[in-house]
Amino acid sequence: MAQRVITVDFEKLSKKMNQYSLLVGKEVTQIVYNSSRLCCVELARFTQPYGFEQTARKKGEGAIRNDVRSIAKPLNGYWLKQFQDLFGSGDNSRSLRRKDGSVWLSQTDKLIKTESALYDMHQKLRSKSTGRTSRAGLSGDRVIGRSKARNVAVVSEKLLAKYIKNTAKKSGTVKAGWASAAKLCKADVRVPLRGIPAWVTRNMLSQNASVDSSKASGLGFKVILTNKIKYASSVLSKGNQQIAVNVAKKKMLGFLNAAIRGTKLKEAGLR
Repeated sequence: MAQRVITVDFEKLSKKMNQYSLLVGKEVTQIVYNSSRLCCVELARFTQPYGFEQTARKKGEGAIRNDVRSIAKPLNGYWLKQFQDLFGSGDNSRSLRRKDGSVWLSQTDKLIKTESALYDMHQKLRSKSTGRTSRAGLSGDRVIGRSKARNVAVVSEKLLAKYIKNTAKKSGTVKAGWASAAKLCKADVRVPLRGIPAWVTRNMLSQNASVDSSKASGLGFKVILTNKIKYASSVLSKGNQQIAVNVAKKKMLGFLNAAIRGTKLKEAGLR
């Protein structure tokens, strides 16, 4: 799985859009852009972690925290020194084991001393399709006297805490891809990102999205929304994608109906 490309067909809204356009004098294409922005907001909402509330943010941060911890072995100063002293011989068969026989520390574990080095290792172990980190095999090899090569980062407790704190801020990165698309929709609204919280928008990058529109058959319009985050498809199911688009269309239809009624009442001198 990779980026998510969504084609939104506004054919069913075209008659209402044209009616609104004739009454208000706004170009139909602009109404399409506004509708597309709404779609992007809802797509961001229905992308994991679901919602825009703080509970969603914390859930995303928790997933990141667990991913990082799955590849790291944090040690205090004493055990960091012991690790270097015990495994300095170059004997790859050596390991320290728990009482149940599983590996706790191994000669093949990697001593990481900087945040950038931990970042490089973390990115190397992340799945290109899901963005999640493959576990490093911390359960170890239970066969005494034999040790498997493991992708485990031996780090100081302080370094791991700092890296997790900084990385957790990236919670909602795929949502931010849809936020970037919302901003590219050319909607004539005061706040294009209205409804999307700051913990999502802080991860926005313009190159992570694209928006293309085209005239469809009849009075219809089609808009192609692309979230270019590598694992966008894995955190937005097709079912939730359709729900998000339907919600956006329903909201837009409600807006158009309300605006048309308001304009007619005003013309009749009743407002």
